Amino acid sequence: MRSIRSQTIPWGAQLVTNAAAPIRRDDELVLRVRDSVTQAALERFAWVARLEELWILEAGSGDGDGGRLAVPMTPPLTLIVAAYGHRPTTVSTADAISAADGRVLDIGLAPGWGAAVLVLDSELLMRGEGILGLGSNPALRGLPGAQVLADGRALATTDAYGLAIGASAGPIQDLEVLLPGWSVVAIRRFRGHARTPDGLGYVLMTRD
Repeated sequence: MRSIRSQTIPWGAQLVTNAAAPIRRDDELVLRVRDSVTQAALERFAWVARLEELWILEAGSGDGDGGRLAVPMTPPLTLIVAAYGHRPTTVSTADAISAADGRVLDIGLAPGWGAAVLVLDSELLMRGEGILGLGSNPALRGLPGAQVLADGRALATTDAYGLAIGASAGPIQDLEVLLPGWSVVAIRRFRGHARTPDGLGYVLMTRD
């Protein structure tokens, strides 16, 4: 797979903007993110990708000029997309449509609050190893069955791929993850909306 040129935020959720510039390559995909109620374009949003069972820990826009990324047409990727004041969602690149300016993925985010948290097995990183995802970006497997608490209340339980995604009544102040037999090594990027407004983050865990 080809690597992509981008300016990334640590861990890799890339804040990007919607753009009207034409796509220049067959493997580039434009993300058009909007408010699902007002249909207004959301100018800043964050995303991270899963390739089959692996979450790619760094990703970004194809050339830094908009909501675009360079991905193969097959196999499809699953994306988590999040934005301030909206609830995160998941989409598949398989749902992209062909338009005059190339492949376009239209994404509607519901207004409100919530978080998307990846709970990941840190074993490879702890050993100084890694599995390669897109380009030279590391990728890790998720841990199913972890309970994610937001301000002491259950937010969601991670699915088979280690993703917990849920809505909250208001901004989240604190995050906690519980999984029998495992301990938290680090909580990265998202600990609450005050620090990371889009609500997208990940948790590294290790076996007890």
